[in-house]
Amino acid sequence: MITDRPAIMVGGKEYVRVCKSIEVSTRSPLHIEFEIEHDVAFFRMENVVYAISNVCPHKRASVLSTGFVDGAVVTCPLHGRRYNVVTGENLTQGRGVSTYPVLELDGYVWINIHGASTPVITP
Repeated sequence: MITDRPAIMVGGKEYVRVCKSIEVSTRSPLHIEFEIEHDVAFFRMENVVYAISNVCPHKRASVLSTGFVDGAVVTCPLHGRRYNVVTGENLTQGRGVSTYPVLELDGYVWINIHGASTPVITP
């Protein structure tokens, strides 16, 4: 739950603490559910942590954190839809996934859970 986590204000926006920075590695995405409406996958790319919705919009399955990662692209393990971890863009077709603002401060990962982007639709 979000209210159970330490929070900080940065630039007038609230960020909640997710985990220690070392818990998000390039080899192993991290999956955390914040309350019921925020199911998030964290990825580390070139020493930067990114957060996207863990839910593949194709079938509304919570699986992207278990997908195949190649560079900045994660492939849904169910149907092969490919998403850019940085932008949330669907690289195949259809709706992309939300991205979330993330900070790394003092050895921890922080997320602005209320700052999710609106997914883009790729024709």
